[in-house]
Amino acid sequence: LLGPCSEARAPGMTKYTNLATRKGNCSFFLQKTGKEHTATMENPFMQAIYAKNYDRGAYAAYLVSQERLFSELEKLVDAKKDDPIIQAVYDEKLHRAGNIADDRKYWDQFAVEDSKQDRKYWDQFAVEDSKQD
Repeated sequence: LLGPCSEARAPGMTKYTNLATRKGNCSFFLQKTGKEHTATMENPFMQAIYAKNYDRGAYAAYLVSQERLFSELEKLVDAKKDDPIIQAVYDEKLHRAGNIADDRKYWDQFAVEDSKQDRKYWDQFAVEDSKQD
């Protein structure tokens, strides 16, 4: 297998293929989603993060959206954690919202105010959530 920094790759291989061959859950998911993972990691946003030339306000906004997203997902999963399907993979250590909240203690100094579009997007989940109760 070629290493992650190799430019020349066999057909169907990505720079993350070597990670997919290791044992564990991550390798299973990388084997199934290698193409998508590569596309995500090569996105200009991720490239800016790796190069450390991102806008701090944009990154702070990204963390806000990630915390909201994971908070909502975690609420939904927690509500169904006794379901046998969820039980098979449930682990509170995988929750991300709390860690992101910790990161925001630093990054919020660069934050910009939510846009109307952002508030409208997140408000729709509050409405959908209240319909499920």
